[in-house]
Amino acid sequence: MDPFNVAQANLLSVVTQARKLRQVSWSVTVLVVSDDPEFLAAFTWWSRKSHLLMWSTKLLVLTRLSVHRLHYLRNTLAMTNSMLLLFTYTSALRCDILVEFPYSSNGTYSVRIASWTAKGGLTRLTHHSMFPEKAYKFIHSPLLSVAHLHIGTGQTKEVSDPTAPGGKRLLIMSPETKLVETIANDMNFTCRYMTPDDRAFGTRQTNGSWTGIIGMLQREESDFGQTLLQVTAPRTEVVEFTAPVTMWYTRIIISIGSSEVDPWGFLLPFRPPVWGGILMGLVGVLEQLSAVIEPAQVYAIFHMRSSFEIDVGEKQEMEKVQLLALFVLNLSQMYLSPQDGDVSAQCVVKSTGWWWWERVVLGVWMLAMLVLFLSYAGNLMSLLAIRYIPMPIQSLEDIATSSVTAFLPVGSSILEAFVTAENGHMRSVANLQHDGRLELILGRDHTTKLDSHVRRGDHVLVGNSWRLRMFMAQDFSLKGSGDYSM
Repeated sequence: MDPFNVAQANLLSVVTQARKLRQVSWSVTVLVVSDDPEFLAAFTWWSRKSHLLMWSTKLLVLTRLSVHRLHYLRNTLAMTNSMLLLFTYTSALRCDILVEFPYSSNGTYSVRIASWTAKGGLTRLTHHSMFPEKAYKFIHSPLLSVAHLHIGTGQTKEVSDPTAPGGKRLLIMSPETKLVETIANDMNFTCRYMTPDDRAFGTRQTNGSWTGIIGMLQREESDFGQTLLQVTAPRTEVVEFTAPVTMWYTRIIISIGSSEVDPWGFLLPFRPPVWGGILMGLVGVLEQLSAVIEPAQVYAIFHMRSSFEIDVGEKQEMEKVQLLALFVLNLSQMYLSPQDGDVSAQCVVKSTGWWWWERVVLGVWMLAMLVLFLSYAGNLMSLLAIRYIPMPIQSLEDIATSSVTAFLPVGSSILEAFVTAENGHMRSVANLQHDGRLELILGRDHTTKLDSHVRRGDHVLVGNSWRLRMFMAQDFSLKGSGDYSM
């Protein structure tokens, strides 16, 4: 095997392991010691390609090569949190500590911030500290390119600018651009905005490359990106993010349609919760009856006017009357006394004990009918008084099982989460693309698709909750009615 290929493979393995260490550590310092220009060049290329040298990673390059032989390292040293240690030996051992500052007029700006000798020790030569904050304020005023994606949340206009290509410059007015302008004034730089050709935030391709804003940063076509990008694990391997400024959730926005009366509303009172409540009520009533009534010792007291007579000779008719009157008596005997009303006769009949269960059946049946009637009447009245607003889509599962078409933002982390899902409802929604029920749209087309397709009810839009709320608010301001729900 070629020794050069072996060295490249070993170097790649070391860089990969170092990157894993960086991802799980708070602070990592990489020390590279070599006098071989080819090794230093290979290390620089692999470390930049694998994004080992994030700003949180400190780099120390120790070598005895002269500065003019390290020209291929200067751009890397300028754009990373690194220092160059040059050892020389003339009359005594000496080490010069140099820092490359970014965006100088000739590409880099080298400053010797300290030196070290065996006798004198470390001597500070400037006010800069070790590993100085290079991006606190630029020495020169560079022109930086900013990757930006207009999503319809701000206003744009073209202004004359002789230094810009075509003599025109795109001016964007939004809270994000105001923030960038404030930072540019404090850090002493100017910026020009660039938009990715695919107008996407960035998704990873099968060959490892990225699209959208992430791709521009990966290819170093832009110095930094200015937009609200969702932080994901694959993206952190390519670019470095600032501290999170907000938290958002992925939502589905649907058309709620117009209110209507449900023609099957009379069946709504018979939902399972209603039946469960009725059953629990009946069980409670039975427990109360069993605690009050003793079936073997039940007496019926009949309050009758003088004009009412009972033929005691007819046993069957008597038992029916006793059965009906016993139930009424048991509910009222604790409140009524024999002296109440115009009473001319009292007849006390003792139960024989063999037909007490018939009374319980009749009582339970009457209670069940009473509770069921009142429950049905009350629920039906309240349900029919409120008009029904159909909203059939409530989850990703509803999208997959219904006939609606879903819109997903192209080049976004939301789309990446769907297409990389291996199972579940997200995978089911991603598979709708084969049936033509999944369409990818650009961020600038969200408001258009919302008004032309989602409003009809046969399309839904999946996106970030804060952005969808903003679209709903804008539509309410224009239409005067709330036609959407999340």
